[in-house]
Amino acid sequence: MINYQFETTKKFDNEFFKLIKKCPSLENDFERLKNVIVADLSFNENKFPKSKYKRLSGLGDKVTLPVFKIKKFRCSKIKKGNRSGFRIIFIFNPKMNII
Repeated sequence: MINYQFETTKKFDNEFFKLIKKCPSLENDFERLKNVIVADLSFNENKFPKSKYKRLSGLGDKVTLPVFKIKKFRCSKIKKGNRSGFRIIFIFNPKMNII
């Protein structure tokens, strides 16, 4: 089994900790998301299934690694309907197994 490493930016960390105040379950929800990402990569031979993850294109020549978006990431404690939730955008480096 491949070990995947998750890295976040300082800006992400700052925004994440602000959001935890509004949604206390966000930390557990995000850990669950990481586990799902690892399971999807392991099951699909180090590739993301197109049904769950949308690959972003047209980002310019400086972006050489694949960038993906998860549209419907929800905090389990927020009950505000279908349009509530977050979008997660991440970069995947398949050679170094870093997300």
